[in-house]
Amino acid sequence: MKPVVGDMNTLFIKGFPSDTTEDELLEEFKHFGLVKNLSTVPGKGFGFVSFENSNQAEDAIIGMRDRIFKGNFLIIDLYENKNSWAL
Repeated sequence: MKPVVGDMNTLFIKGFPSDTTEDELLEEFKHFGLVKNLSTVPGKGFGFVSFENSNQAEDAIIGMRDRIFKGNFLIIDLYENKNSWAL
């Protein structure tokens, strides 16, 4: 699934080992709220996680800060569609 664009509920995540499964990431992120969607790009070490609301997404950003996942620090931020233009 593709990330939901235009909301504050979707996070871009990178820095995890390329052999990480979506189930492993779900185990890490489900503690912050209802995960509506989680997808990774196979073998690339990045993906997206969408929560039910923006408060849960913000909690995940704060909660995962400085945490080590499979030996790496994750880089997590709100997803931005670089191809969209504000009018």
